[in-house]
Amino acid sequence: MLWVSKDESNKMPAGTHRYPFEFDIPANCPPSLNTLGAKNKYKIEVEIDRPWKLNIKKEEQFLVSNKIEIPVGKQPKKSIRFAKLFKSGRIFNEGPVSLQVFLPSLYCMPGETIDVKVHLKNDSADTINYICMDFGKECHCHLRHQHHTCDNYAWNKCPLNSSDRTYGYKYIGKKTRLEINLGPYSEKIYTIPFTIPKSLTTPSFSTGLITFGYFLQVGFKVKGSMMADTMYFTIIVGELKKIEEKSESAEQEEAPPSYKSLEL
Repeated sequence: MLWVSKDESNKMPAGTHRYPFEFDIPANCPPSLNTLGAKNKYKIEVEIDRPWKLNIKKEEQFLVSNKIEIPVGKQPKKSIRFAKLFKSGRIFNEGPVSLQVFLPSLYCMPGETIDVKVHLKNDSADTINYICMDFGKECHCHLRHQHHTCDNYAWNKCPLNSSDRTYGYKYIGKKTRLEINLGPYSEKIYTIPFTIPKSLTTPSFSTGLITFGYFLQVGFKVKGSMMADTMYFTIIVGELKKIEEKSESAEQEEAPPSYKSLEL
């Protein structure tokens, strides 16, 4: 209660009044989220109780965010590698094309620019015209709360039936495209700088109901093909929060006093 009338004759005077207040947000609250499959909304409601009149109510939403917790000693590797082998050719197999993608880390901050290294090994008889890269967000939702989170977005990794879960994704920003001319039976490494959108307000998180995150999709297009061959992988976006691990010596209880010290 910000203000209460002491008696029936005590009225709030006319004018502008400011009543500061504060409240604690539980530490385990998931961040704000607004997608087609799930919504996490936080709001403040203020109500003025007026005798013999309708009460006045006002609601305002606010954003909640959190940090990604990684225990000390379990920090991500400095370089992450993804690889996939593709078959080229519109009708007949013209030979394999190997795609390897190297990231400096799986963890990124909004607004951070990372160097994505793409290693293409073209063992086919066709020429590769360009490299493409897309960025987007994805959300996996459960119809009922689970004791364990689904950290994988693959449909066959969720224990629930297809009618009890949903999955959706959406591309963010424009497609990145690098024109190249990689001839048959050759290979090359390309470095493509990519900036994580600074406007991202929801960090990656996972609960028993919702798993939300971001992904990169990297691919290439062979000359004469109808569409690009792509590879998809999940990345984690948000501010990291280190959790200090307790040392073994601190957890051990002190030894009891000796019998001599207890003698009177």
